[in-house]
Amino acid sequence: MGPGVVGARVGRQEIILGAQRLVSPLDWGNTRRTFDGARAMWNGDNWDIDGFWLRPMHRDAAHVKKLDSPNLDRQLYGMYGTYKGLCRDNLEAYWLALDYEDVGSSGFRYDTLGTRYWGGEGNWLYELEAAVQFGTNADNSGHGAGAVTAGLGRKFPGTIFSPTLWGYYDWASGDNTVGNGYHHYEPLAHKYNGFMDIFGRRNLQDINVQLTASLTEKVQLLIWYHYFRLANGNDVPYNVDMTAFNGQAAGTSGSKDLGHEIDFTITHNITPRVNVVYGYSHFFAGDYYATTAGLPYNGDADFAYLQWHVNF
Repeated sequence: MGPGVVGARVGRQEIILGAQRLVSPLDWGNTRRTFDGARAMWNGDNWDIDGFWLRPMHRDAAHVKKLDSPNLDRQLYGMYGTYKGLCRDNLEAYWLALDYEDVGSSGFRYDTLGTRYWGGEGNWLYELEAAVQFGTNADNSGHGAGAVTAGLGRKFPGTIFSPTLWGYYDWASGDNTVGNGYHHYEPLAHKYNGFMDIFGRRNLQDINVQLTASLTEKVQLLIWYHYFRLANGNDVPYNVDMTAFNGQAAGTSGSKDLGHEIDFTITHNITPRVNVVYGYSHFFAGDYYATTAGLPYNGDADFAYLQWHVNF
């Protein structure tokens, strides 16, 4: 790989990998996600490679003045490489392992092999990320799952507000047994599958269109439409913590049609370190909610918020 620079980090730390679909410090949350462990980093001419072994922190909400301790029943480890030798585009490849001993009777262990390719040509943009997942489920059965994200975008720099338009298809596999579909690890789920965080990235199809525009030099507009469907009709929807929605059992889903969500945000960058976000989202409930027995609510939902963000 040629000459390079080696670094290491030991102790409590945050970690960001790629587009954050699998590992993220969770910038949206009030408390950012941290880990205890070790990380080695190689920065070369053509490759940047990270190897790490980490334990997520156990949040002790009952004792807020005490330091959080690592969860000794959970591990995240693997390698993540970024290839920099392409003349125009970008390529990443990774192996990530997730080992939870505190789920089910014996825990689960998943390995994910994936790659991400993205870039642009002129005003056209594109992104493709695909992953296969294997290992052992919490019921001791063999695990086989996968996920794909494919996007095509277009910039319009010569028009008013210089908008950028993206179209995406996001698929994450389900399974005939509840809980054995694709696992999204420790992601920034809020960034991709709707700002209302209704669905986790398991047994999910998300067809979405995103429009961004610069209203002024300091004010940006985002409009994002999502159409959600189940990937496997025998499985159920999942929350962002990978639990089954409403505790539903296999075979209870009345329809694959989960519904539609539309998100609006206006971001005002007051200074380079301070911004304010005004957000509104609406969810249009699909046929799943009208045809599935035992659900607590069948109707639309609204979400409005104001967020002040300071970097220091």
